[in-house]
Formats: sequence, C-alpha cells, structure tokens
Amino acid sequence: MARDQIDMTPIETRDELVAWLEAGCKPKEQFRVGTEHEKFAFTVADHRARQLADVTRALEDINAGRYGICRECGEAIAKARLKAMPFATRCVACQARSEGVERAA
Repeated sequence: MARDQIDMTPIETRDELVAWLEAGCKPKEQFRVGTEHEKFAFTVADHRARQLADVTRALEDINAGRYGICRECGEAIAKARLKAMPFATRCVACQARSEGVERAA
C-alpha cells in the first residue's frame, strides 16, 4: 500500500500491529488527532533511533578511550550506572544537575 493512502482496516492482533509498524506506519505529519496507536508507533521509532545514536556514541567512546568518564566533571561513572545504562555519558550527580534534580543528602 502506498504511504500516502490510509488503510482503514482495524488492527486486531499483535502480529498485524507488528507488521504494520515494520512497514513504516506513516509519517508524523499525517497523524490525525486521537490516533494514539500512531503516536505510539512514532514514539517507539523515535526512541529506537535515539537508543541507536546513544549506543553508537558509546562505541565511539570505547574506541577513543573515554568510555565510562563523565563528560561534565571528568570523573569515572559508577559501574552500577554503566551496567544499568551502558550508554550513560554523565555520572549520577551530573545527570541529576542537568535534569534540575537535587539529591537528598
């Protein structure tokens, strides 16, 4: 089906949803108000693209010898944080500051 045509066939199974998502759904500009499944598909695709960019950056950091070093303060990022978020670029304290979160003492 052409991307500029709208398929009004309801999606009734998980396999149909997966096939529809893998086919590319439709561009964000063609979303209509109230079509939450389309917004979800865009959000998932956007999240995956960001994850790929984060993993690519982590691999570049490994090759450059700077993996596990906070880009803000230059201190080592805790192993527990890297285990939970292998693509982290900031230590917990610097990440909290960047998000405007104050940690309890």
